[in-house]
Amino acid sequence: MPRLLVLLLTLLPLATLAEPAHLRVQGSNTIGAALLPALVQGQLRAQQATAIEQYPGKLANETVITARDKHGQPLRIDIAAHGSSTGFVALGHGEADLAAASRPINDNEASQLQALGDLRAAAAEQVIGLDGVAVIVHPDNPLPQLTTGQLAQIFAGQIQRWEQLGVAGGAIHLYARDDRSGTFETFKALVLEPQQSELSPKAQRFESSDELAARVGADRQAIGFSSLAAVHGAKVL
Repeated sequence: MPRLLVLLLTLLPLATLAEPAHLRVQGSNTIGAALLPALVQGQLRAQQATAIEQYPGKLANETVITARDKHGQPLRIDIAAHGSSTGFVALGHGEADLAAASRPINDNEASQLQALGDLRAAAAEQVIGLDGVAVIVHPDNPLPQLTTGQLAQIFAGQIQRWEQLGVAGGAIHLYARDDRSGTFETFKALVLEPQQSELSPKAQRFESSDELAARVGADRQAIGFSSLAAVHGAKVL
């Protein structure tokens, strides 16, 4: 049975936008890689916008969407999907109008951003969907399931070979989201911290769930975790 750890996908808005026709969104890769661009395009079509175009931004995991509103005025939406924590930082620096997060805002972030108001208030946090964290391995891996305790031992580097789990395969290759990721924060809180464990420094880290899942799907010795929506061809435990 798939192991799903619930995430809240939220958008946290500032009171005013930097420019009437320019919206800047930074934060979660889980949201910003595909879901948010699709939502933006859907909203633009609902508002009778025309000439809607989407293209890559200056850096990886960035997207630009342009359009014209029903009056013919130009619109631009910049999306930077570098991890949930980057959205809150960008709000504080005045570099974003919306922060996309795959986790609730934490106490430290809420305190640092209190000049913007109560970002835990119902009017500030808009839940746009539910996702899960999926533990994934190569499609040919015969392992049927793992306990939370085993997961903690694996990702802490205490279990280092597949033979220790009863299957052939050699050394275990660890793949994890980076420290800016809300997906990683959720995995850490629900898997590692209850076992007083920390992520092994040998784990390969990724900003993108899509890239991580693709690498796991191509590596027979791999195990990783990603957004449930981004597992693609990998096997979910």
